[in-house]
Amino acid sequence: MDALERAAAELGIRAAKARYAQGVDSGDWELFASAFAENAVWDLRGWAVARNPVTGEWNGDNCSVGLELLESLDSVLPWPIEGRAAIKSAVEGGSGDEQLESLDSQHYVGFHELSSPLIKILTDTTAAVTWHVHDVSTYPEGAPFRSFSGFGFYHETYVKEDETWLIASCRISRLMCHIS
Repeated sequence: MDALERAAAELGIRAAKARYAQGVDSGDWELFASAFAENAVWDLRGWAVARNPVTGEWNGDNCSVGLELLESLDSVLPWPIEGRAAIKSAVEGGSGDEQLESLDSQHYVGFHELSSPLIKILTDTTAAVTWHVHDVSTYPEGAPFRSFSGFGFYHETYVKEDETWLIASCRISRLMCHIS
């Protein structure tokens, strides 16, 4: 892969992640789903649990809720979620969980700030990427908490299909969370 092809690959990867973030933050589930490969694996277990990257211990100093509640949130969606259609269905409210679906999604506000991607082009059609992420969310009445701010990393693999780079796998690790 020459320098021009590498630059094009990096731009394609950045565009896929932009569709992911913009789609989820705006509630545009078609745009969000367009970031994923057909057989993608989305695994955000522990999305609200910050752990020390060296010791693995919970970083709960800035958290107004307990670790038990945060870990229980992982059961709201059946992680990992496999396949673009299943991922889209889960975020649209097709999880089958009455508590999650009863929340008024029109009152959810979220914002993802992504930076400093470490992009490793593995082949002409595959890549591994780690993104720095800071996301902020507010939730409606009835949610387990009202606000969330998290810092950490997305660990992803990408695949190029029909000249478009897509997320093949996605997981998150948190360094710090502020929850109230």
